[in-house]
Amino acid sequence: MDNKNNLEQLLKDAKVAAKDTTVSDEFSNNLKEHLFKVYLEDSQKSATSTIFDYINNLSLGLKVGLSFFLIALLSIVSFYAVTGGDSNLDPNFLANNSNLDYLSQLTHLEGTINITDADGNTIQAAEDSEIQVGSIVNTNSDSKAEISFANGSTLRLDENTSVAMTTITADSISIDLKSGKVFTRNTDNSDTTLTISNIAITDSLVAYSAEFVETNITLSALENDLNFTLNGTINSLDEFETASVNLDDNSFVVAELSEDIYKSDFLTWNRSLDVVYGYEYDNIPPSISITSPEDGFSTDDTFIAILGMVSDSSNLRKIIINNIEYMAFHNEKGFNPEDGSFNVDVPLSEGDNQIDIYAYDKYWNESTESLVVNRNTPPANNDEYEVVVPTKAPADHYLQVLSAIGGCSINMSWQSTGYNTSYGYKVFYSVNPNPTGPGTTYNSNSASINGLPSEEYYVGVCIKDSINGCASPIKYWEGTVSVSSSCQ
Repeated sequence: MDNKNNLEQLLKDAKVAAKDTTVSDEFSNNLKEHLFKVYLEDSQKSATSTIFDYINNLSLGLKVGLSFFLIALLSIVSFYAVTGGDSNLDPNFLANNSNLDYLSQLTHLEGTINITDADGNTIQAAEDSEIQVGSIVNTNSDSKAEISFANGSTLRLDENTSVAMTTITADSISIDLKSGKVFTRNTDNSDTTLTISNIAITDSLVAYSAEFVETNITLSALENDLNFTLNGTINSLDEFETASVNLDDNSFVVAELSEDIYKSDFLTWNRSLDVVYGYEYDNIPPSISITSPEDGFSTDDTFIAILGMVSDSSNLRKIIINNIEYMAFHNEKGFNPEDGSFNVDVPLSEGDNQIDIYAYDKYWNESTESLVVNRNTPPANNDEYEVVVPTKAPADHYLQVLSAIGGCSINMSWQSTGYNTSYGYKVFYSVNPNPTGPGTTYNSNSASINGLPSEEYYVGVCIKDSINGCASPIKYWEGTVSVSSSCQ
């Protein structure tokens, strides 16, 4: 008897009446088994179309009586249609459907992708190509690929990447990253463990990347914090941190995710692909508001305080003003990433000074504002004059020497930022490099040293943190100043 007659006889034996949705367990199991056999015998057609071909030939009463039952059943059969049907059907499915092997499939590719199966046969992949356990997926210098799993997770391969699929089950997906970089996203309904070269991640709602370099895998947390298990121990990474894992001894080093990694071509490509799938990324730069001074302001001072606010919908990282980076606030100076306020002293040269301010948010979105401040007072002594531009500030406190003028004497001025001292400052000078004490103490932010012989002097300035001592490191500035012989 053919399949159509088998199905009709099965329904008649069960005496399914119109609008009667009550059937026995035996009937339910027999019908499931029969419908799966119908599908498996006609693999060229989808599960739903194959089943409906047979049902359309049934009597009207049987169709109506069966309709409610099929709603739930067809959702199960359709799932197997899109996940590979009999090629991934565990023989024990009817007894325990958790034994179903999950399918992996190429769902997006760019360029030429090669797949080598467990027997060593290599083919050029096409979109929707199945990726079986034991196969190796290779991208080339001009290609990228996305592999999707039945649980909704994705694995994306960068150029020149090789990945071996070692395990694909309902509970565990394992790959061996042989070279290159991968990106993966675990969905919110996934408890599946994804293992990348012995590094296991089970968290849901996380996105991360992994890069293979020699004997190391660098794991980067790109969205939310994540836990990774290594050698039986659970370790954690904060969002925007990386762990460089040595595969030889399972040791690892945690560091902050760099801007270069986040803005790399591969991760930029992943974000663009995520947007197509409905994920949203913050690509709006922060806004900068300069409250003081106004553009074009003129002053006689040798430095000026730049005040303002940075605002953004996400957390702020840092600001850069005239090539000096500020990430913290100390004694009302610097940048406060918590509220976005900044108050930074900038040295001024004679004439127009352009001041450039850059602000960065959590995702390294960048904005910039500029203003011009004019210093209109020339220096008092023009024999020798130099404006010393400070280098990058130490984390806690620093000292900027604003001017060091020679001539008949040594005249200096400086500005201390981020460190309050009741002991003043100490100035050293010598005809030899690296001048040391005892030095002279000054309670103000300037010094004049008179009556010196004609010579080039090495001069140093430090912040005192005790009656006799200086804060560490000892010197915050050191330079040379020449005293002219014409003054003798």
